[in-house]
Amino acid sequence: RIFRLFRKVKSLNRILSMLLNAVPGMLNAFSILIILTCVYSLLAVEFFRLTGCRGTEEETILSGRGNCVGDEYFGTFARACYTFFQMMTGESWSEAISRPIIWQKLHTERDVAQSGMFFVSFQILAGFILVNVVVAVLLDNMVDTHSEDDVEEMLNAEDEQISSITDGVTEHVMARLGQFEQRLDDLSEDVQTNNRQQGELLKQLHELTDLVRGRQSL
Repeated sequence: RIFRLFRKVKSLNRILSMLLNAVPGMLNAFSILIILTCVYSLLAVEFFRLTGCRGTEEETILSGRGNCVGDEYFGTFARACYTFFQMMTGESWSEAISRPIIWQKLHTERDVAQSGMFFVSFQILAGFILVNVVVAVLLDNMVDTHSEDDVEEMLNAEDEQISSITDGVTEHVMARLGQFEQRLDDLSEDVQTNNRQQGELLKQLHELTDLVRGRQSL
């Protein structure tokens, strides 16, 4: 019944068609996004899995749950993937994830710059560019769908206009044909009446001729 509702409501049907047409482009964009996330996750596991987990107790950096920052966020490939997904959503990616790793005491200034560029570059590529690419694909398909619908509506309007004109011309021609047939019927009746009158006149003429011949013979 829900799919029947999509069929009956034109606006919902248009949205559903737009989403279905956008699936190939969205799959391509998501594929690039997944590949990028996997690459960054592998690098993050290699670079940051032990961050804040070694050294003295003062040098250890703990998360809000009391776990080592590096191990909790980047200890395994799966954890790193989930962490980067959290970064794409924009939820505490700087304060909870990036900043503790960037500013931990075991890093030099060079490490701080490299770590900052690492996280910021991912946020720019994934959170800003690729996510907006998905939105652009949806908008492009929406514009194409609207254009196709506008063309279809215009063609339907032209067809209706042509049909109305054709119907009007047909009705006019049929009316004229009816009048012409009526006139033909009237002319046919007039011809038949004239033929009858001519037949009666010829009959009367023969009778008069016979009558004259009879009197001459007397």
